[in-house]
Amino acid sequence: MPQPRPRCRITIRGLFDVKWADYVGEMMFDVQVAEGEIQTTTLFGQPIDLAAFLGTLNMLVDLHFHVMACEYQEAEPIVAAA
Repeated sequence: MPQPRPRCRITIRGLFDVKWADYVGEMMFDVQVAEGEIQTTTLFGQPIDLAAFLGTLNMLVDLHFHVMACEYQEAEPIVAAA
């Protein structure tokens, strides 16, 4: 039985260009607009593990995105009924 995957969220200042989408795997994007300008982009999804999450976070920093917040929540393991 497959185990559930963790959840994560990373918020950056400004727009995350779609050309970088292949580098963040299956993460989805939520863009916040205020007064006609993009304020923040939140990337969220279910990375394979903590190493994948940290790899994405490091990549964003290396690309000079201003990371405003990040969250990683480990999934609860599924316990098989006896």
